[in-house]
Formats: sequence, structure tokens, C-alpha cells
Amino acid sequence: MNVPAPVRPQPARVNPAEQRRWLERAAEAFVRAPDVERALACFVRLENWERAAECCEQLQQWPEAADYYARTDRREDQARCLERANRWEEAAETYLELDQVERAAWCWDQAGQLRRAGELYRQCGQFDRAATAFRRSGDMQAAAECLLEAQEFLEAGTILEEHLQDYAGALRAYERCEVREGTEPAIVLMLRRMRCLCELRRYAEERELRRELLTLLRSDEGWASAGEHIAGLRQAGKYFAYLPGAELPGRGRRQGAAAEEQSRWCRDDLAKEFYERADLLAAKALDRRERRALLEEYRSRFEHDRALWLELRDRIADLAGVRV
Repeated sequence: MNVPAPVRPQPARVNPAEQRRWLERAAEAFVRAPDVERALACFVRLENWERAAECCEQLQQWPEAADYYARTDRREDQARCLERANRWEEAAETYLELDQVERAAWCWDQAGQLRRAGELYRQCGQFDRAATAFRRSGDMQAAAECLLEAQEFLEAGTILEEHLQDYAGALRAYERCEVREGTEPAIVLMLRRMRCLCELRRYAEERELRRELLTLLRSDEGWASAGEHIAGLRQAGKYFAYLPGAELPGRGRRQGAAAEEQSRWCRDDLAKEFYERADLLAAKALDRRERRALLEEYRSRFEHDRALWLELRDRIADLAGVRV
């Protein structure tokens, strides 16, 4: 006897539109629950990429959120999520497509692409940030150009002088600085100009500027405070101790080793003078005990030069009001 095979029930056909409505209801229910992960699964099945990306943001799944936003027209949100995912290069490219140059520059900066960041900063007029990026990348020429655009002439001159040995460019930058006379920045500026003039062998101009500087330093007038005067004297001492060039103009002309020896002694004398004047001026602000300590320091420093020691001793003793 033949037994008929069991009839398997056929699954009911589900209307796609009906299925989509149920998925939408389920997704909204999961959002209200809240069960963000299940809501995310529903939105992905629905190919509702915008809502899926928002769920990923709630779950702090930044790479997935960026990928879902990429399938929508919310490109700025995509770039923001790429930043949160530390995908700096992709974020920078996205911001460039959105014509947000400054934000793109920042992303290239974070990615370590300093030269590209510098170019974009310069393109949007952020010259100070461009200079910083170029300097970190080692492109000192571009850094100096941006600093000049930002009218940071002292800093630009420093780079041109110390890193690029462009003394003519550095001198032009220093000459464009505007500082108040009689302050420490003015002294620093004059010293740097003198150094550039010596490197360019423009000794006549250096000599005139040096005379002006010496007049200012040797006077006790025109200073806003004793601290500024002391700082200016010490800057001058440092400059004259390391003054470039073989011969100081106006001190006679000799040849070869004799000229070098004469120049060295001229520099040493000026440097010593300004260091001593700075110390003596500082002594005026000391109390009696501190002046005695300064006197002992001078004794040990200059005991090899008795004539100089006697002169300094008398001057300090007079300031301190002590007997030695």
C-alpha cells in the first residue's frame, strides 16, 4: 500500500512592503527601549544609513559611523567621525572636498603631514600656524616667509640669520621691527642688526650703530626700570664677547694674527665692561648682607687682577656702605 509523502507546508509569502513596515516599527521600538545595537541591526537591514550612522555614534563606533555617513549626503558628519576615528588623512581629504581648508590643514597637522598642513594654513591666511608647521617640518625658508607675512619680523629675522645664514634678509626683517627705545627688545634688536652687518662686512654701518648702542648703554637715563637696563647690559656683554669678524673698525688696522689678537682684546674689554656694569647696577637693589656676598664673589673672581679688584672693591664698598 502506497503511503503518500507528507506535504510540507509552504512558508507564507511575506509582502516586502509589509516586512519593511515591521522592521521600521521594530527599529523605532528598539530606539525607545533603548536597545541601540538591535536598532542598528534593523536600520542596516533597512539600508537607512543615516539612522545607522547615528546609532554607531551613540555606540562610539566612529569608523562604522563614518562609513555609513559616506553613503549619505552628510559629508561633514562623515569628516567629523573620521576625526574621532583618528583617520586623519581621510578626514582631511573630506574637508577639502567641502572646501573647509583650515579644518583640512588641522587634520594634516594631526596626521604628521606638516608640509601639507603648512601650505593649507598659508592658503587660508593662518600664517603663524603655517610658520609653526613649516618649522616642525624643517622647512625654515617657508617658515620665515610666513612669519614675514604675519609681520613677526623679529622671529623671522632670527630664522633667516641663525638657520639660513641669510644675513641680508635678516637685516631687512630686523629693520622692520617696531620696538620702543630704551627697553631690552630694542637692545636685542640693535645687537642682531650689528651682527648681521658684520657678517655682511658692512663695517661702517656697524660702527655707527655700535656708537649709538654704546651711548645708550653707558647712560643711566631713558630706561623704564633698572631690570631692563641690567638685561640690556648683559645682552651687550654677550654680543661683544662673541662678535663676528676679525677686526673692530675704529681700533686701528693690523694684519694677520696681530689684527686678530687686537680684535679679541677689544671685544673682551667691551664685554667685561658691560658685565661689570650690570653686576654693579644689580648691587644697588641688594640689601647690606647681599652686597657683602657680592663683594666676596668679586674678590674670588678677580683676585688674579689686583688693579681691577681694587677698583671694583671701592665701587661696591661705596654702594654697600661697608668697610673692606
